[in-house]
Amino acid sequence: MRTMKLVFLPIAFLLICGCSSSRNAPTKWQASTIGPEKGWLILQGGGTLLSDTETMRRFRVLAGGASGRLVLIPTAWMGDFSADRMEQWRTQAGNISGMTNVVVLHTLDRQVAETEAFVAPLRSATAAWVMGGDEVHLAKAYGGTKTQRELKALLDRGGVIIGNSAGADILSKESTEPTNHWEGFDMLRDTLIVPHFSARHLEWVLTPLIAAHLDLLGLGIDEGTAIVVHGNEFMVIGDGRVAIYDGKDHAGRSYYYLSRGQKFDLKKRSKE
Repeated sequence: MRTMKLVFLPIAFLLICGCSSSRNAPTKWQASTIGPEKGWLILQGGGTLLSDTETMRRFRVLAGGASGRLVLIPTAWMGDFSADRMEQWRTQAGNISGMTNVVVLHTLDRQVAETEAFVAPLRSATAAWVMGGDEVHLAKAYGGTKTQRELKALLDRGGVIIGNSAGADILSKESTEPTNHWEGFDMLRDTLIVPHFSARHLEWVLTPLIAAHLDLLGLGIDEGTAIVVHGNEFMVIGDGRVAIYDGKDHAGRSYYYLSRGQKFDLKKRSKE
């Protein structure tokens, strides 16, 4: 029998202000590297995370294998959060990750996200999994809160966070959703991520953003494709490609591609 437990706190949707264009104040980190100095980020551009995929195999190893302690964060999900649904996620996450200690952590209430009781599972976790959906829910619930700080602390002690789709987007500097921009968690510093890049033909999204903010790096990540980030480097895994937007011209395009196995130096902004 799996030794999993479920944290399911009351949901109170607390809007920070009355308009959808508001920003949460970001939490600034003091860091010597662009990615996690000690831990790891795995950022996938959408698609299903299955146990036999390269992405999940890499995550499982970095999390500590079967003895790892996983926190699953489904808050971006745009469906129901019934007790049955939460239990299903807990079971599925355990089966997919191969870990026997899984906690589901969810709230839409920022006051709850600031409590010691809520963040306690993150303090002992070796890994976190931020699910996809709508990153606005993640920004409103956790941006600038103790929950965000404990996710950063997980990386600081050598843990791993995997984000898929909106879960990858929120871990970069800010959301690139065309109609609503929200401050991200900036765990991959000064970087903007666009998931579902090729499948949804989103080549146009990053071009004006990077042209206006040359201090930022843009990454368009295909579905079923991920970057594994540590320190100032990432490597591409999976079947698709990652588009690099660095503010330069590349044979008439504002981006170029990296594919499986290729590495990128985030400090030099060049492929290795």
